[in-house]
Amino acid sequence: MANSPRHLGKARITVPLIHPSLFGGFDMQYEGSRSSLSGARIPPFAVANATLSGHALRNRLEISGSIYNLANTAFFDVGPRKTYRTRCAMTGVRSD
Repeated sequence: MANSPRHLGKARITVPLIHPSLFGGFDMQYEGSRSSLSGARIPPFAVANATLSGHALRNRLEISGSIYNLANTAFFDVGPRKTYRTRCAMTGVRSD
């Protein structure tokens, strides 16, 4: 596919902290390099996230909270050219 990274991955681990009602989770997402709309190379990046989740009210309610991008990693993402042109047309911005 055009403008798709060659490598893309996601891994997640969840462990019980206070069994069986409180869990901690950690996930890592990786996206390989690809090209921007102007042809410039966008570098690969990895993002780490953490989640704490638990059950309350005799398992009738699940509560969770997440912290995204733990390392405050700067990364860039682009959409396909067709989407970019459509958005430009909708906002009146020229893509030339």
